[in-house]
Amino acid sequence: MVNNRELAISDVIFYNPRTSTLRNATNNTHKVLKPLQCSILKCLITNKERVITKKELFTLWPATITKSENQLASAVSRLRKDLKEFDPEDLTEKIRNTPLKGYQFIGETTAPKDIVAKTSGDITAIETTPNRSVNNYKFHNLLLNKKFILGILLVAVTISCFNTTYKTNRFINEQISVKVTSVKELYDGEHQKNDVSFNRDKSTYMFSSKSENEQFWGVSIRNVKSGGSSNYERQGKDITNPIWVSQSSIVFKTSNEQSCSIVLLKLNTDLSIKSTVDISQCNPNSYVFSMAMLSNEYVYISESINSEYPAKIYKINIATGHKSSVNVPSGKGVGIYRVFLSPNKKVLATLTSEDYWKTSITLYDVNDFNEISSKIIDLPLASIALHNEYIIHQEANGNIQIQDHLGEKNKTIILSSSPTHSPNYLEDGFTIMEGSVNSNNISLINLNEQKAVNVTTTKGVNNRALFTTQQMAYYSSDTTGINQIWAYNKKTLQHTILTSVPTYQYFENVFFSDNVFAIESKGKISTYKYGNSKPVAEFNGINPTISGDSILYVKTAGKENSLWKYDIELNAHTSMYMTGVNKAINHNNQIVYTKQFMNGIWTRDMLLEEKLLLDIDTSNKRMSWHLRDNTLYINQSDKSNIESFNLQSSTFENVDEDCFSVFTVDAISCTTSTTEFYANKIKTVELTF
Repeated sequence: MVNNRELAISDVIFYNPRTSTLRNATNNTHKVLKPLQCSILKCLITNKERVITKKELFTLWPATITKSENQLASAVSRLRKDLKEFDPEDLTEKIRNTPLKGYQFIGETTAPKDIVAKTSGDITAIETTPNRSVNNYKFHNLLLNKKFILGILLVAVTISCFNTTYKTNRFINEQISVKVTSVKELYDGEHQKNDVSFNRDKSTYMFSSKSENEQFWGVSIRNVKSGGSSNYERQGKDITNPIWVSQSSIVFKTSNEQSCSIVLLKLNTDLSIKSTVDISQCNPNSYVFSMAMLSNEYVYISESINSEYPAKIYKINIATGHKSSVNVPSGKGVGIYRVFLSPNKKVLATLTSEDYWKTSITLYDVNDFNEISSKIIDLPLASIALHNEYIIHQEANGNIQIQDHLGEKNKTIILSSSPTHSPNYLEDGFTIMEGSVNSNNISLINLNEQKAVNVTTTKGVNNRALFTTQQMAYYSSDTTGINQIWAYNKKTLQHTILTSVPTYQYFENVFFSDNVFAIESKGKISTYKYGNSKPVAEFNGINPTISGDSILYVKTAGKENSLWKYDIELNAHTSMYMTGVNKAINHNNQIVYTKQFMNGIWTRDMLLEEKLLLDIDTSNKRMSWHLRDNTLYINQSDKSNIESFNLQSSTFENVDEDCFSVFTVDAISCTTSTTEFYANKIKTVELTF
């Protein structure tokens, strides 16, 4: 019996758009299609009289995932596989590829007999056809009711199709049903730790390790219950990227500047070393390296010829050491710097980076290496946890995101108020690192008394001094697990969070005033008001300085830089009609600036009269200067210390050599940061789906 909600694809195969299922009438079996396949099939079937362009099909894609023709071809390929696997007949020809245009459904799709579909443009209209041989009044009314119900159902199907597209384009508000059941500390030893993984029965785990006094990395292997352990090192070589290839065997890379090899290590039951064999050579000049197990016989590695070429993926036979390339796009920049395989060996994930501050996560079908999905994260990722159905990765705000392979469902979780990073696969969840590799804390130095006071003291946290005034010291810190801008009041000794910024964001220049502050990063200036998590303005430019309600900044388009002013209240940009400027500060109704092609620090007054204020070498990019309270603070490229130049007395003085930068010093004090070794912690996070 044909369900009036279904579309007949063949004599025995029916598709129900409302439930996203295929039904085989021969054996009454059902198959649920994934949302993206559902959306594609609906649009192809309901518009089968024409070719659906690639542009139209891309409207079905989640907005947060990068669109590409590889992704589209992969999605259609998976849909064809779904149809072929479900029907004994070969249905793949029912979806035809029209080169350079798109796809068309060419099968004999039919609706139930009392429904006729008419198409007009891009909209499918549904109308009913009455049976004129029916004379019975009651039966005729029943037929009308049936036609009315069918019409409503098919309109609902059309709405469902558009609704699916709408939800997909909004990254589908569907959240993965998952909760964190436990967070436990696995190991807290006096070593830096990387690349944590468990063997098959989860009785033993290992990680790359390096203590404060050790020059090279080794491998630490530990039993979960007994705490028994063994460490393996090679004299004069680093051991990195260890992976399990069996219950008691691991493969890792060992290298120095001259040589590189991939080693198979077998363990005894007490974790002592049974044997080691060099199975293959690798490139010591490769800028990046990563490894993942394909089977007991093969591993994937990523490496490059040298630092000038993007890294690619290769497959290595563990027994013979034979290496063959894998046809996956390497990307630009460093190329594929990490590679991961799902536990069922069906999905390959790569991390690529063209820009150090961004990571592209791309998933591939291992069978044909068609792209499944891709997304970009605005931070450099060290690792991800790849499950059979989900990936787990860090977000730009420091949280952890769990997402399905197509990017259609997701869930964000916050683990703790400490910096966490580098998730790795665990059967029922993932492992996570807590704490930065090094502690960076800030001290306040009184220049008159030569006394230092600690501003921050927390270990395992990255703090960086940014800017100082006589009353405030501003710094960035990931102490809460998210990188934030903090203000420290020198008189009250109070710390205040000003705003959050993307994790690992690097600040080339910062400038703070009473009401706003500006951050320059990667050629873009972001302006914040205190307490706001989002910038009030963003624009291209470098070297921002704030005076009152305006920001002076430099545009770098063309051969000569040009000086501009941004009015914060009016949200307006005005040219200052000055070219060849590197950096400028508005000071007492005159502009103090350095030039692009000429040495010295110069001034220009309201009458546009230009004077040389200080004749020094300003050609080196590492040279920095700042003007505050009639005093120039200068750090010349050939000197390690900061000097101050008083504009009224025209005298130079040396500032304390421990001062951090020209932005973090004033007449009374300066802030500095100190780095010390910190051994990060390994934690396990168990999830329930």
